[in-house]
Order: sequence, then C-alpha cells, then structure tokens
Amino acid sequence: MARILTNYLNKITTLDQKIDQEVDKVLEVIDLDELLLNPQEYMQELSKQFFESLEDEILDLINDTIYD
Repeated sequence: MARILTNYLNKITTLDQKIDQEVDKVLEVIDLDELLLNPQEYMQELSKQFFESLEDEILDLINDTIYD
C-alpha cells in the first residue's frame, strides 16, 4: 500500500512540474486586448485549451496509478 501511495505522489509531483512549465507557455500567449474585452470568457477559453492540452497526460497518470 505504501508503494502505491509513493508512486502516486511521485506522479503527481511530476505532473505538477509539467503544469508549472505549461503555465509559463500560457502566459506568453495571453492577448491583453482580448482579455480586456471580456476577461471572464477569455480566461475560461484559455483555461479550457490549457487543460485539453494536458488531457492525455492526466488520463495516462490516472491509468498508470490504477493499474500499477
């Protein structure tokens, strides 16, 4: 049980590091003009695109954790 938990925590740490790297990329693509026109809609769409870009990795992490 401890090994499963340790593996899971290690994978979460790896994913967290990956997200930090991706956040930097997201900040580079923010269009301030569009953001100022409709901040809520713009950020929702940007967030959606960001999480969709990580969808495969998140699913792989979940599957690896369940079947490890």
